[in-house]
Amino acid sequence: MAGINKSRVVYIMTVVFTLFLPPPSCAGSAPEPDINSAIKEAADTGEASDTQSPSAELSEEERKAAVRKSFLDVIEETRQNYSITGSLEHKTFGYAYRTKQDPRKFYHQGALYLEASKNMGDNLRWYIAPEIRCDNAHFFAGAMDEFEDKREERRYLVNLREAYVAYYGKTSDIFVGKRIYSWGKADAFNPIDRLNPKDYFDVLDNEKIGIFSVAASQLFNSSSLTLVYVPTFTPSRLPNQHNRWSGNPEGSITEGSQFNINNVDVEGSILKRRRRPRTLKNSQVGLLFQTTLKGWDFALSAYDGIEPVSVVQLEPGTPAIYAPLFNPIRSFGGGFSTILKEWEVHGECAQVFTDGNKDDDYFQYIFGTNRSWHDFIIWEKVSLYLEYAGESVTSSKGDANYIASQGYVRPFQNSLLGKVAFKFDQDLELMFRGTFDLDDEDYYFSPKITYKFTDHLKFKIGLDILGGRQNSFLGKWNKNDRISTHVIYSF
Repeated sequence: MAGINKSRVVYIMTVVFTLFLPPPSCAGSAPEPDINSAIKEAADTGEASDTQSPSAELSEEERKAAVRKSFLDVIEETRQNYSITGSLEHKTFGYAYRTKQDPRKFYHQGALYLEASKNMGDNLRWYIAPEIRCDNAHFFAGAMDEFEDKREERRYLVNLREAYVAYYGKTSDIFVGKRIYSWGKADAFNPIDRLNPKDYFDVLDNEKIGIFSVAASQLFNSSSLTLVYVPTFTPSRLPNQHNRWSGNPEGSITEGSQFNINNVDVEGSILKRRRRPRTLKNSQVGLLFQTTLKGWDFALSAYDGIEPVSVVQLEPGTPAIYAPLFNPIRSFGGGFSTILKEWEVHGECAQVFTDGNKDDDYFQYIFGTNRSWHDFIIWEKVSLYLEYAGESVTSSKGDANYIASQGYVRPFQNSLLGKVAFKFDQDLELMFRGTFDLDDEDYYFSPKITYKFTDHLKFKIGLDILGGRQNSFLGKWNKNDRISTHVIYSF
């Protein structure tokens, strides 16, 4: 098991099993049954019965039935003492074109997601969210061998999305562990949401990566203050060289050839990203203040940390060598939301300051509205979302030796975004969503149908269509048009 710290694996397994096993009973209380004692008791029933009465001897089938019954009783008692939910999912993507990075036209991914929690007294609770995922492109491999998700080349096949312990007081909360945070008021994009890095292995289906952190929240009447400390840095995960989402689909990223970095076509070879050492200097801090005033919700945020998507430095030499580097940044922002008659109105913005001359300082903003209509013509509910997102560069730091981190962290610089959902009934919904950039004229459009067969089984089918100029963020993936299906069985 090369590359895996076995002591850490043992430690993680010990923690997981400790969380799931019933706690030891207190003195004077009845001990909680466990699976081993139940099976042993059932298996020994026949021998014990011989000493009581010859007629009490159990047959082999009866003994097996007793074992099964005891096992099921323990499972039922566990479900009553612990909150356990999950889903079994399968995604299929069928692409219209082949690419040089990935010639396959069909991509399959299967996943098992679990969530478990337990209250330990009136104020303490633990939560854990393990997952097992696999695919036909080998983007998943191995098991998580440390609490932080730092793997860059592939995703973990066995992973913990989140795992934390929480303390809930009357006016304060404390969280310790691996968490995913969501800050912001907007729908499609949140400039103040800086804490979690992202997994961009599928740019359209990107996901947040959990980070180990300590968070404390304090309530003040209609206001709250949240402080998050992240002791170590976790980078975003970008598409690898065998992924059709890695830069320009028409290019190749083998050494000495043309490829795409942060939306810029270059020629040469690229080095692996340099990790930042685990020091106090590379820790991150986030602060969020929220309040409600006369029907208006307001938020103010601050972040001091590292940009999880790197800039790329051109190093001297022939052929050219590009070295990814991570920049320290500071971000200050805020947002609002309210209801004006039947329309929800919101806005959000953030000013980002970048250290040194490797990347720009810039101001991001988004504002929009949404509304729902009930019993509208033939639909049970119609929901409309409209937003505009923009960016202004407040200090241009265009060093010729660096390629800035545009695209992944700065995708909407002059863009219209929208979504409309038609809900026919409790089981059937049709949704359209899209993005159009007014400068680059690149676009993304996606219709999707969701049908719920039962309370536990749901099916989705949709299209993803991209286009625009070849050097634009979305246009360079115009060969990635696809149809997708998503089957979800929840329990």
